[in-house]
Amino acid sequence: MKKKKIIIETSNFLTVRELCQNVLEESTMVGLVGYPGAGKTTAFKNFKHENENVFYVTATASMTPKQFYIGIINELGLEGNYESHKLYDLINTICFYLKTTDEKNLLIIDEAGKFKPRFLEYLHELRDGTEENTGIVIAGPKYFEDHIIKWKDKGIVGVPEFYRRVNYWEYLLLPKKEEIVSLCKAYEVKDRQFIFNLSKERTNFADIASKINFHLKDVYRNEKKRIRKRKSKSAI
Repeated sequence: MKKKKIIIETSNFLTVRELCQNVLEESTMVGLVGYPGAGKTTAFKNFKHENENVFYVTATASMTPKQFYIGIINELGLEGNYESHKLYDLINTICFYLKTTDEKNLLIIDEAGKFKPRFLEYLHELRDGTEENTGIVIAGPKYFEDHIIKWKDKGIVGVPEFYRRVNYWEYLLLPKKEEIVSLCKAYEVKDRQFIFNLSKERTNFADIASKINFHLKDVYRNEKKRIRKRKSKSAI
């Protein structure tokens, strides 16, 4: 039995899409705070799939700043070998490309909780060079925002300047009961007791989807067992 992948328009899904649309149109820079499993990555990729000039990159803990900006260049589809370029040149290449598209652009940076303070200093350079026609959404968990505020208050180089450029922060919510029920219906779950128990949990969308899939696998296995029993009895 294949694991189902279903997208429903949760409040978080709609919040992320509306946020992306506004940032794209207004060329602002916004921070998005979402707990793991809130559904932000799914919403980001859906928005990118349905819109032009939307670029999505993910930060990782092992990335250097240079690797991160080469990742953006690759996402932009720029051809060439940039490994030997200096970071300053990489950022300028990105800024020049985005400014000369003559279109509104959106850059989505996911998993930014992996960023170290120096990353934010470089990011404010990117922001300054693209603010005329490019919006930026930078997303991470709650500790991402907490770290930025702590670094800002300590006056760590580049962080206060970056923080001032963030127009506002958006926060994602835990699943509502009715959203959990809707997700169960979308997966065609029939067990009312399972739906009732799951709807009382205060967890995240990823865990809910995982539990639904495990439940459906159990239902599928039990049905196969019943079929085998009926066949064996009819063969006697």
